[in-house]
Amino acid sequence: MNEFTWTQVDDQVTVTSEGEDTVFTSTADGLTISYDEYTMVFTTEPPVAVDLGNVVDAADAAAFNGTWNCAYVGMGGQTMSMSMMVSYWEMIFGTSDTTIVMTDGTAVICGGDPIAFTFADGKLSYAVEGNDVSSQTIQLTDAGYLVYTMDDLELAMYCEPVAE
Repeated sequence: MNEFTWTQVDDQVTVTSEGEDTVFTSTADGLTISYDEYTMVFTTEPPVAVDLGNVVDAADAAAFNGTWNCAYVGMGGQTMSMSMMVSYWEMIFGTSDTTIVMTDGTAVICGGDPIAFTFADGKLSYAVEGNDVSSQTIQLTDAGYLVYTMDDLELAMYCEPVAE
């Protein structure tokens, strides 16, 4: 486990670990750090428990139809509100679009090109062949979420339906 030390001079907080300094700005909202045009704010607000439900089998591909908006992201064993992930999302995916539009097994993810998924065993699946196989899965939960999983990134998007 790494050891950390920190110092504060005025509104600048410097965290040091393994000889590397990371400088944050202390504000009323918490600690803020910026990289290029991206900003992250670390707060002391307690986490809010969210029931994302359990995965259930869908009857058919049409059960996924509609527009879904990402509310939570699961990555690295943590689930975070999408509002906390927007800057990171833009860095990774190059867009702030977090919607998934489903039509009979075809998905338009974050404004990208349509992808035809295969329905089997109550879920939608898609595999990209190449040097490595990257699988993507879309499932539903009993709490009303659509869950889009990208295995290669160990990332899961938990999406809420958008009222139409």
